[in-house]
Amino acid sequence: MDNTISRYFDLVEEHPQLFRQRRRRKLILDRTDLERWSSQNNIQVGVLAETPFFLFLNDLVRIDDREPHTYSRLISKKSLAGQNSVVVLPIIRSNLVILVSQERHATGEQMLELPRGFAEPGQNETVQAVEELATETGYKGTPVFLGTSYTDTGATDNKVSFYLIEVTERGDSKPEVTEDIDKIIEMPLREVRDQVGAGRILDGYTIQAIAMYDRYRRLVGTVTSTNDNAR
Repeated sequence: MDNTISRYFDLVEEHPQLFRQRRRRKLILDRTDLERWSSQNNIQVGVLAETPFFLFLNDLVRIDDREPHTYSRLISKKSLAGQNSVVVLPIIRSNLVILVSQERHATGEQMLELPRGFAEPGQNETVQAVEELATETGYKGTPVFLGTSYTDTGATDNKVSFYLIEVTERGDSKPEVTEDIDKIIEMPLREVRDQVGAGRILDGYTIQAIAMYDRYRRLVGTVTSTNDNAR
């Protein structure tokens, strides 16, 4: 228990932004209170696990005058370094979407999804988007920023940046040792939408990217129409 709480307060000093007080669910940040509550309830609080990529925290919180309770969260170390994960929507001739098929460890299932990866510390996100696409598929092009989102606001602070890449060329893919991509698939955009609607594409990043792309197309179409009318 001492180690989990000690590491917790190391983080309070190193990354105070993680512990800014919420409007309703207040973090209890008194060490004596944490140790006493943990001992009385036989529930560990603090940093329960740490890997090269994530921190698993179990906070003690209180809502108004209610009894304290724990709330767990997963912190991305890359996000602490100011880097977001990137998801790439590669499209050929505004019609064919490039998808990858691979088994995901967390689900134990084969997933059809867009290329993605963690941004590298100190690397520009747009550069990372281009490199991620080239590494996984061999396709290349110019990135256009679509937007950002949080992956799961109930559990993690991980933020994701989405990029559109209109494909202009293709080389050889060079997947990393941790990646196990079975197939690279070119699928018509209409079919991607149909598979999302039918529940055959279940990857949340891919679903978000398609929604962002549709919004982007509407905005581009509106701007083009306005400019045409102004001529």
